[in-house]
Amino acid sequence: MDSDVVKRLYEADWDMLVPKLLRHAKFNIYDPSRLLPGGQSAEDIVQEAVAKVISGERKWDPVKHPDLEAHLKSIIDSMLSRKGLFGLKEWEAMANVDDPEEWERIAARCQNIDGLAHDAEVFIAAMRDNMQGDAELNDLFDAVIEGFDKPGDISELTGIPVERVYELRRKLERRRSDVLKKLETTDEP
Repeated sequence: MDSDVVKRLYEADWDMLVPKLLRHAKFNIYDPSRLLPGGQSAEDIVQEAVAKVISGERKWDPVKHPDLEAHLKSIIDSMLSRKGLFGLKEWEAMANVDDPEEWERIAARCQNIDGLAHDAEVFIAAMRDNMQGDAELNDLFDAVIEGFDKPGDISELTGIPVERVYELRRKLERRRSDVLKKLETTDEP
């Protein structure tokens, strides 16, 4: 590893960086396609991402990408997508499984699927509670849960103008952040 990279990694403000990375991982872990297998946590993902950069397994070029935080967040996103129990298409297909035998085959892949399902249900209930009285935001949230992520598709599905979808997505992100902070301090919404 280049000595300049080692020096920059050594001089990084890890006390500031690690909490930001943990918040990023926890925030993104609730995406249904990124649920982690039982026993793994956001802390594990952050620790592994940092270790990969320090070991040189995931190279960081401070000249091309001077923002170490952004680089580590992209590694965390990649790891969550790769380590997630289900890819997005598989998750969407699984959401529509009515056959108990098929569900058992899926559940066999994950020892803690009931715990993950509970976590997801708690998160969704907390979000719904937080969004009470905001019909547009609820419509957007429903579209996102159904797997729609493009503003044009969401607009077509909900009838909300595309420009408003962008505004609502920012609002939804703020609400999601608030809910996750609340869930960190309690088990139920």
